Amino acid sequence: MRKARLFAAAVAVTALALTGCSSKPKETEAPKETQAKETQAPETKAAETEAAVAETEAAAAVVETEAKAAETEAAAVETEAAVEETEAAVEETEAAVEETEEAAEETEAAVEETEEAVETEEETETEASGAMTYEEYAAADTDTLVTIEAYAQAKQAWIESNKDMGGVSTVTIYAQDRDGGYFLYNVPCSESDYNKLKEGTKIRYTGYKSEWAGEVETVADSIDPVEVVRGDIYISKAADVTDALGDEDELATYMNQRVAFKGMTIEPANADESAEAAETVETAAETEDEKLGKVASIIKAKSGKTAADEAEAAPASDAPAYKYGWDGSGSEGDDLYFNASVDGKTYTFVIESTLRDKDSDVYKAVKELKVGDKVDMEGFMYWYEGPQPHIILVSPVEAEE
Repeated sequence: MRKARLFAAAVAVTALALTGCSSKPKETEAPKETQAKETQAPETKAAETEAAVAETEAAAAVVETEAKAAETEAAAVETEAAVEETEAAVEETEAAVEETEEAAEETEAAVEETEEAVETEEETETEASGAMTYEEYAAADTDTLVTIEAYAQAKQAWIESNKDMGGVSTVTIYAQDRDGGYFLYNVPCSESDYNKLKEGTKIRYTGYKSEWAGEVETVADSIDPVEVVRGDIYISKAADVTDALGDEDELATYMNQRVAFKGMTIEPANADESAEAAETVETAAETEDEKLGKVASIIKAKSGKTAADEAEAAPASDAPAYKYGWDGSGSEGDDLYFNASVDGKTYTFVIESTLRDKDSDVYKAVKELKVGDKVDMEGFMYWYEGPQPHIILVSPVEAEE
């Protein structure tokens, strides 16, 4: 019994010992593992942090790339939309241009139709009124009765109780239609109708076709006055006849029409007289070698210079550019005569004082001209033993640099 108890106690002790041994190592080893874990934690956390940062950066990069890709796609979409809008705008512009061109063509066609209609209406009205066409007027013999219907382009001064017309008040008119020009000379006209004769006013007149010194004109048949006709207005455009200067046959086709002369050079007013004097001097100078001419010898005796020397020394720019009257015997208020040249040839032009008086701009402008000035001119192709244009406008031409 005693032995059994001892054995049991030993067993218990042994068991207790065994139990204690198994527990202590656990209690002893646990702190070591924990310590090891605590020792390794910072490195692991750093690695984990770096990994997390890397993952975050990678994710951010992906997000940024995706965002850029999205922006690029959006920009591409906007660009495509802009391109489409531009193409649409181009198409609209092209369509607008086509419409404008079509409208311009329609307008041009309408203008042509209107002009044709006006001409047709004028021809019909002319026929109805018994007036001649310009072609019929031009073909009519002189001293035959003619009826013309045209448009006043310029009028000369009204003459009250014109003695040359038996005391009837008269006017002289430049008239024109779309085919030619007319010169109504000293035709009866009341003062009230004279005041109605504005540029472009339609008139009708019956008189005799006449000719004086080459000028084709219409003169009075009776005391019946020129008639002012209500209707449309026509103002002619000046035809440039500069290239026709020197060709009288060509210029005659523009008789009494509004014409223009371009790039003319003002010459001395006494060019013809100067040429004759120069020829005389030249003849005297030539004979001086053989025998002293009276003119050359007298001039040389007084001044030591020959007549040719005197003529050569006189500056052309000091010569007068105009003169009063055809022979220079007139005075302020009379017609102004002046010369202008082109291509080395000189021609005579006139400011008709009853057409443009001394207070008019063109009269004053001609008095300001200097020899050598360049001018453009407009006027009417009057005729007196050849072309002698009546000028109504003189414009200076700017010198070329």
